[in-house]
Amino acid sequence: MVQGDDYLNTTVYGEQVYQPVNDNMLDVKPDQKPEDWVQLGRILREMAKARLPLHVHTTLTASIEGFLNTIEQVNKEYPVRNLRWTLIHLDQINASHIERMKKLGMYAAVHTRPTVLGGLFNEIHGERSYDMPPLKLVQDSGITWGFGTDTTVVNQ
Repeated sequence: MVQGDDYLNTTVYGEQVYQPVNDNMLDVKPDQKPEDWVQLGRILREMAKARLPLHVHTTLTASIEGFLNTIEQVNKEYPVRNLRWTLIHLDQINASHIERMKKLGMYAAVHTRPTVLGGLFNEIHGERSYDMPPLKLVQDSGITWGFGTDTTVVNQ
């Protein structure tokens, strides 16, 4: 099913793995339910068991927390280090999230969408939008990271 080597595979699960846990970057509070995180855990467990990479959409603090909590549970049974699991966008990532990701051997793919769509993000998230994503924090943290994009601004 997966072709390639330890560094490049042609099959990766990502962006949206399980719709009920996805957040909306234009919302202020996601509404995921505990049972949604349980189901995500089942999916991620099978992915880790099969040693598949993950590249998943996470923008808001609560969603980043939910994904990390779920991944940490999966990691107890199937270690995710070296699977190239990546949280992407990360508009509201903080130092605690980064440390947890580093401990798991995860990567960060930050997105400049809040900068590109600055006025809209400022209306929704207020002053916090000026540091979304917190690029200096990510750069100084030592986590392996890079930029990414998938917004409508570049997909037109």
